[in-house]
Amino acid sequence: WQTVHDLWKENYFRPLFQWCDRHNLRFTGHWMEHTWPEPWISPDDASLYAYEHAPGIDLLEGANIRTQGKDPHLLFTIKQVASVAHQLGRRAFCEAYGVSGWDSTLEHYKRFGDWLMVHGIDFMDQHLAFSTVRGAQKRDHPQSFSDVSAWWPYYKVHGDYLGRVSFLLTRGENRNRVAMLEPTTSGFLVARRAGPNTELEAMRLDNAGLNQYLADHQADFDLADEYILEWFGKAAGRKLVVGKAAYDLVIWPANLINVRGETVPLLERYLAGGGQIIALSDPAAYVNGRRDERVKALCERYRSQWQRVSGNDELLQSIQERLKPRVTFDAALPAGVGFSERYLENGSRILFFANTGLGTVKAR
Repeated sequence: WQTVHDLWKENYFRPLFQWCDRHNLRFTGHWMEHTWPEPWISPDDASLYAYEHAPGIDLLEGANIRTQGKDPHLLFTIKQVASVAHQLGRRAFCEAYGVSGWDSTLEHYKRFGDWLMVHGIDFMDQHLAFSTVRGAQKRDHPQSFSDVSAWWPYYKVHGDYLGRVSFLLTRGENRNRVAMLEPTTSGFLVARRAGPNTELEAMRLDNAGLNQYLADHQADFDLADEYILEWFGKAAGRKLVVGKAAYDLVIWPANLINVRGETVPLLERYLAGGGQIIALSDPAAYVNGRRDERVKALCERYRSQWQRVSGNDELLQSIQERLKPRVTFDAALPAGVGFSERYLENGSRILFFANTGLGTVKAR
């Protein structure tokens, strides 16, 4: 799968990106589906965002947001593209709302739009506007952002709202302090097309659940892809620097059983400088797909800086012991309250909260 990844990068994405760069064009778009950690459609989505001027995703329908107020796997998809955008100083783009149906409402667009933006999207386009709905075309992935929809005369109110929030979320800079390693190449080890892939499904569920948990507790975190770490990462004292981002703490998630050879020396330099890792699983037993003791040796050498925790609650407690929460409330919040912030040059902060859950929330 690493070979497939490298061939796709070298023969498609990088040449397109470089051509656009030379001709003063901005390259964006989205991959076919968002099925991480399955590598056969897109082997390592996050790394390929580096070859887009506006890293992009496509989140259609939003049925789970409408009916449940959450969608953990697609939240991971948002965090993945937003993290690379933070690290490379770019905007995070999303094609949104498509296939919501003729019965979709402005209430749904508001909840879905807030969910996208509070978790890192700051550039949206609406899918789509039909030139005609004659005949069978009226059933071709509706709705339409045009005058064939009853709510169209009122959509400007919501469109202007999206524009204002997007403007605010591109002022200043993001300063998330926690980086969570992505176990993408661990999925390479167990990926197969010949039958059920229970290992990949367990990885997807565990990873999505962890992202949802941290987001529901207003933790400021990004995801760290191993290829992005190779190309843009370095250790700087106690911090892990990835492009324009600098992190005070690294999370080692469950299912991270393999790392790339380039990741090991970076982690070693980070730990040698005093960096800390909070781990939800044992050190990776594989490097580049082969049995290797190097990560275990790092864990043992820097035992005081490599803490093993037993679950998400203990993980959150350990994070908050090391890094003071950016926001606190006078009451526990239910799932679905997202939080993002931007730091301005004059020292001010922009705080954005959105409740995309299905219930009312009151807190101070």
